[in-house]
Amino acid sequence: MQFSDLIGNASVSEILQKAIATHTVPNTLLFSGSEGIGKTLFAKVLASHLLYPNGMDAIQKEKIFSKNTHPDLHILQPEGKWFTIAAIRYFLEESSLLPFESSAKVFLFFDAEKMHTDCANALLKTLEEPTLDSYVILMTSKEEELLPTIRSRCIRVPFSQPSEADIISFLQRKSVPSTAEIKRLAPLALGSFRRAHQLATDPKFLEKRELLANLLSAFSYDIWEKFSKTLEDEEFLDWEEIFSFILFWYRDLHLLQETKNSKNAYLTPYLSQLQKIKNFPSLENVHHWLEQVKEGLDRNIKAKVCLEELFFKLHSDNFTSPSQFRAKGRKVVVTM
Repeated sequence: MQFSDLIGNASVSEILQKAIATHTVPNTLLFSGSEGIGKTLFAKVLASHLLYPNGMDAIQKEKIFSKNTHPDLHILQPEGKWFTIAAIRYFLEESSLLPFESSAKVFLFFDAEKMHTDCANALLKTLEEPTLDSYVILMTSKEEELLPTIRSRCIRVPFSQPSEADIISFLQRKSVPSTAEIKRLAPLALGSFRRAHQLATDPKFLEKRELLANLLSAFSYDIWEKFSKTLEDEEFLDWEEIFSFILFWYRDLHLLQETKNSKNAYLTPYLSQLQKIKNFPSLENVHHWLEQVKEGLDRNIKAKVCLEELFFKLHSDNFTSPSQFRAKGRKVVVTM
């Protein structure tokens, strides 16, 4: 795979290719941008050029891009919510050794913001004084959560969200059945290749999205029960997707109220539902309530409890108390 094979972020491709051609690739890079927009593929393509400046054979490509088994490409990620000090010690030891079979060693840190201070501090010395044949690429979707000392030692490479045209090109490569299906799915991806792939390959993903949209339109306990069951499936649970969709939903509601123009709406497939909603909370309140949900989840409060409280607040114009909110829900279930 080459940079020419990648979709979106053409300016990043140009910068990285120029650095490769002039042998000026920094030893420590920070790839920053939202989830699912291609940072990992860009990092692996860059790594392949650093490992094999004169080109690769098929086996080497497979090790890097398919199997993640190349001895000089090291992928590090949090264990649970955080990086462990053992993972950082492994990095420190490996970075001090010579490459095993290629021209360099490359270390990819996924979710780099998930480092406690001790881990980040242990990493700092190597970032300050990297060996010439070692390259570190930190990847994050939450740059603001990285320690300033880490950020200051990296060359930042910002990634932008792909356009709808980029998403369409991506889905065409994935052989989605029809042009009509591609046009339907592209705006639902909300600028994320990962979401586009999930929408095209996992019917449960779209089903959960539809349930969430219905809950945001008007609370119904039977729909809530269906949605809450998806929270029990850890493999299917994607908090970033849920939070992003809710923020996009209320962003569009305010846009429609203030401009009466749907041209710049993100959730165009849901315009008919959005246009029927007259009362809704401020974006400031929505942000605040979502932060409360995140704090609750971090304290290991059950997801169903956190989200039920969130939906009460989002629909508080229609309910005077949480008990009335739940009572109406039980009534809906009984009368079905």
